[in-house]
Amino acid sequence: MSDDYKVQVSYSNNGPMINLRGDSPEEVTGLLAGMTTAEAAQRLADGLEMHRALTAAAPLLTPPPQAPAYNAAATAPSTPAYAPGDLSGHFSPADLVCPVHGPRTLAHGISTKTQKPWYRGTCAADRNCATVWGR
Repeated sequence: MSDDYKVQVSYSNNGPMINLRGDSPEEVTGLLAGMTTAEAAQRLADGLEMHRALTAAAPLLTPPPQAPAYNAAATAPSTPAYAPGDLSGHFSPADLVCPVHGPRTLAHGISTKTQKPWYRGTCAADRNCATVWGR
């Protein structure tokens, strides 16, 4: 084994867990047989106290996320050559919704290169989600 512990208490949002580690099934069975219910309860209580302390301190230990730099040119609304309206007709029904985060934000404009209209759907919750293009 690479770690030197035999018994470890772990906590997560799913609840507490006691991990037993050994070099053989017999060693793990011996650890399990040698642990009393009172000892297991005490280990869980001690671990829960530590988990609560770390959870409370997490905001102090984790730096806040950095806001992306504001780019006025990138966020300026485009000026379409046609009347704005419901853009959903330019997308398939599946493209209107991000499968992870929900409804997409739809945008449209005129290509400066081809002078043709474009229709774009982006995830409102996560900029890393795939962009979809309408027709």
